[in-house]
Formats: sequence, structure tokens, C-alpha cells
Amino acid sequence: MAYNKKKHLRANIDAIKTAFILERENRLATSAEREILAGYSGFGAIKEILEPLPANGSANPLVNELHDVLRENTRDEKEYKRFFDGLKNSILTAFYTPPEVVNALAGAFYDSGIKPSRLLDPSAGAGVFAQAFKPLSPDMEVTCFEKDPITGMILKYLHQEDKVRVEGFENIEKKYAGYYDITTSNIPFGDVAVFDPAFFSDNDRARKLSSRSIHNYFFLKSVDMVRPGGLVAFITSQGVLNSPANRPVRESLMSSCEPVSIIRLPNNLFSEYAGTEVGSDLVILQRNEKKTVLSQRQKDFIESRKLSNGISVNNLFRDFSRVVQTHSKTDTDPYGKPAIVFTHEGGIEGIAKDLRQMLKEDFSRYLDLKHYQSHAQDTVELVQSQTVAATNIKPTLNPGEPRFSDDLDPFWQAIEDDWFPNDNQTGAVKPTIENKPEPQKQQRRYSGQGTLFDTDDTAIQKEPAMEAPPRQAITQEPLISLYDLFGLSKEERSQQGRPNREGSSSQKRSHNRKIPFHGMARAVALPGNAKEKATGKGTPQEQEGTSVKR
Repeated sequence: MAYNKKKHLRANIDAIKTAFILERENRLATSAEREILAGYSGFGAIKEILEPLPANGSANPLVNELHDVLRENTRDEKEYKRFFDGLKNSILTAFYTPPEVVNALAGAFYDSGIKPSRLLDPSAGAGVFAQAFKPLSPDMEVTCFEKDPITGMILKYLHQEDKVRVEGFENIEKKYAGYYDITTSNIPFGDVAVFDPAFFSDNDRARKLSSRSIHNYFFLKSVDMVRPGGLVAFITSQGVLNSPANRPVRESLMSSCEPVSIIRLPNNLFSEYAGTEVGSDLVILQRNEKKTVLSQRQKDFIESRKLSNGISVNNLFRDFSRVVQTHSKTDTDPYGKPAIVFTHEGGIEGIAKDLRQMLKEDFSRYLDLKHYQSHAQDTVELVQSQTVAATNIKPTLNPGEPRFSDDLDPFWQAIEDDWFPNDNQTGAVKPTIENKPEPQKQQRRYSGQGTLFDTDDTAIQKEPAMEAPPRQAITQEPLISLYDLFGLSKEERSQQGRPNREGSSSQKRSHNRKIPFHGMARAVALPGNAKEKATGKGTPQEQEGTSVKR
């Protein structure tokens, strides 16, 4: 089936309209609205939106409608430009993965006994990876990152029960290192630098190198985020494995991971859903830092060789047995460089069927299920112990009492209190990680910012709005009397705040001097973390310039 550009543009506009309506009305999506949102496929092949609008509008009425929808639902020209720039930045790389292929991946994991409790998608797009894994593990905790503000807005209404962070993956906190069972996605690619202070301060050459190319960065950062025995499963560009320049990155990956499955995908994988032909690989790694001697398979993962025709190929591809294809030829890649182009004549269904069979073979040979499950049990016990400990630290809310977005689950409160006691010494604000609703407020427009912790502007109402009882103001006595601090007499105390219309100008200045008693009392008595919340310190800033590939 050929890619229908007009059909995809129409579906994208309808999804964006629906998301803006939900944002404006501050409510959940209905089943019918979620179906419309699910039709969103990005703008990877719709280059027409890049053309400057003439004075009387574009010749394409759908492009005009897209601009009208954005202008009508943004507060000003700056916000409109930010939303539209997000779409433009995704034109060359936003190729959404066919659901059938992701279902084959999730099904192969399930058949092998992998049922993740915590899944991370660092470049979620419309959330097709989370959608595929969720039915196989219904109680799974899902965290999704999506940098593009429009796509992120759609994502959070498609996955209303999950944690959605509308920001770059580089903003994930270090406390999540070793937290997830599986990290999976179709990751961004390109020579786009990522600013991650943890990587710049590291003396590891490979980590510094990876920060210059976003696809390499996503691999190393994601390995950090999975626990021992955990899995990283990415669809990525062929350059990760083929390029000689990426050898230090591959060495770094093999120092802590075993290659479970390395499969080359056909160039026509994205033809029906994104209208483009591009080579890509499925790379599945399992974290294992105990092994000190490299296996031959790990050595092959690291090495690449150049063929007589100038094409670089990773050593794991000694023949076509690990390539999903029915036909191959020597041609050029999208950048004009020599490449082997693979196609599959069975369409998406044929690709998914062959992929699942290859994954079954690889998992039976290279997946260490015992290692995965042993550490999964450790994680379960950790959660249980932290939950029990937390119930002794923080009282739970009374039945029926509304829960506000700045409350933490007992487990997470224990983490904040016990695991990271020095957070506030660095000026960081203790945030909440749940994507919970607040009592209904006045209508507001989409802010484009959203994190696990910042729920004020991004929380989605999951239940009918209820009127919250007014919060009681909590007062705290100053640690020292300000009257005593400034040495004021009783007479001066009684006259403080009264207008003085008599006396000399010097007396007026003396009696009317402005001492900010209430403000100073707050400054003296305010706890450290509350002060930081009041001043806004600790809010992470979104990094710009990240390309997106789904």
C-alpha cells in the first residue's frame, strides 16, 4: 500500500485539533477521541509544511488549515512559532514504526518469559512501543519522553494512565539509574549534540563522543537506566553498528552489555507509515557488568569492516542470515553513500512475521533469562521494603481526602527521604513524580512543558472534577522576635504601621521607615525546600535542537 500524504496530513490535523480541545477543556479523552489521536503519524514525509506561506496562503488548503489550527490555539506568536518549529525539526527524521513490527518485538519478549514491570521509552512519539507492551504486562509502569510539544501533547492524552514527560531524555534524573527493566524505542538519529552535564563531566572518552551524536547518546544513557539483567531494545540507524567512528561507543556498550539480538531491517520498513525508505537495525542488549572477558560475539559487535565497494559493515553481518529481506542490491543511502539496500516483498505483515521468528531464535540462544529474572525479584523486594518503610514515615491520607499533585506515593516518599537526603542542599526542589490531576482550575492553554514532577501545567484530570477544600495556611513563629532583633521600644512597637502626620521630616522618616516584618518573618522561618519552591529554583531547562526519530 502506497503512502498517502494527503490522508496522513488530514489525520494529523484532526489529532492536533482534538488534543487542543482536551487541553483547553482540561479533561480526559473519550474512546472516540483517543481513536482520532491514534491516527497521528508525525510529519516525517510531509515536507510541504516547510514551504514559506505566501501572503494569500499556501496553495495546499490542508497546510493552511494546519497553520490556522496552531494560531487559533496558541497564546501569541512566540508560542505559535515554538509549536511549529517542533514540527519542522521532525521532518527529516520522524519516521513512525509500524505497530505490527513493534507488536512482533513485544510478543517475542513475552514468549521468552520477559514480562517487564517498568518500561522506559525515551523518544515515544505517539507511544506505539508502550502500546504494544502494555497488554502483555497490564500492571507495568511506563515512562515516556517526547521532546516535540505537539507530539507530546497528543501522547499524554493517548497514554493518560502513564507518566509522560514532554521534554528531552537528557533531563531524566540520576535517581532513575538502574531502575527500569526494559528501555525500548525507535530512537532519534543524526549528528545532533546533546547537552548532558553527566556526560561532559565524565572522563570516559566514549561518553563524551556519544554526546555529539544523539543516537549514540541514547544507547549509553539508556544502558545507565536499566538494572542488571535489564534490556535495551532500539530501532536505530545502521551507522551505530557500521561506522568505524562509532567503535569507541560500541566498546563502551560491550563493557557492560551482552548482544542479545542484532537484526538488520529492510529499507521499505517505513514506506507505508512514513513514506520513506531508509536502512535501520534492531539492536537488543542485556546489561551484564560481571563478565570481564569479551566473547567472540561481543568482539564482532565492536568491529566493522569496509568492503571492496567502500561499504562499511558490522562484523555480526557476515552474511544475510540476520537481515529481514527477500531482495538485496548495491545502491546508495539517503545521503548518497554506497550501501546495500534490502527490501521485503511481503509488506509489513511479512516483515513482522520474519522478525518475530529471528527474535525467537536469538532469544533462545543469547538471552540470559535467569539473570533477568533474578534481578527482577530483587527489584520487587526493594519496592515492597521501601513501601513498608514509608508507611512508618509518612501518614496516609484519610479516605475521601483529595490528593494533590505535590503528594508522593509512600514508596517514592521513602526514596526522597531516605535515598537522597541531600537533594535540597543543591537547590533542587523536591518534586512529585506522578501525573496526577489537580482540582479543576480555570482553563489554561498547553504550556509545552511537562515532567514526572511538574504536574501543575501538565496534569491530566483522571476523575470528574471535584471541589477541593481550601488549604489551611500554616503559620510558623519566627525563631527570634523581630522587635528584639531591631531593638524597638514598646512605644515604637505600638506606633509601627500607623500613619505619622506630625513632627519634622526627620521624625517622619524615622517613624515611617519600612521594615518588612512579614516578609522577614517568612525568610527567617521558611523551611529550605519551601523557600526553593517559592523562588523557582531547581526547575530543569529544556535543551533545544534534538532531532526526533520514532
